[in-house]
Amino acid sequence: MLTKLITWIEQSLSVDAENTTSPSLDRVSAVLYVELLRADHVIDEAELTTLAEVLTSQFALSAQEVADLVDDARQRAEESADIVQYTRIINDQCDASQKGQLIENLWRLAYADNRLDGHEEYFIRKVADLIYVSHSDFIRSKLKVQPQ
Repeated sequence: MLTKLITWIEQSLSVDAENTTSPSLDRVSAVLYVELLRADHVIDEAELTTLAEVLTSQFALSAQEVADLVDDARQRAEESADIVQYTRIINDQCDASQKGQLIENLWRLAYADNRLDGHEEYFIRKVADLIYVSHSDFIRSKLKVQPQ
């Protein structure tokens, strides 16, 4: 009886370990990008175009891969209760330079429609705090992509 219980526990733990693989960096980034676009409750064509450009350049994806990634990111964003699960993966897998690039891309998306909404700025600040990007780097990346 004890042997059966131990075998069942081992099998349950191995199945759980297989099911807990974290999403890839491109998926995590895409979810954060989509969450930013949803922050002001309006997603326009300029934002979607910029999103495709950002994902294509950051991850060297084809147009079809970008479309699939955005669809997946939209679904994950709808189902997610918070962004901490995604920022934790960013912290585990990215160095300071990659984190800075993520924040810069978030600013690029926020300015895609030629206006910065307060909800978008708040979201970027929240992500920057969660991934330990300094305030000076946060501002520097904002100024770098801000329209003149």
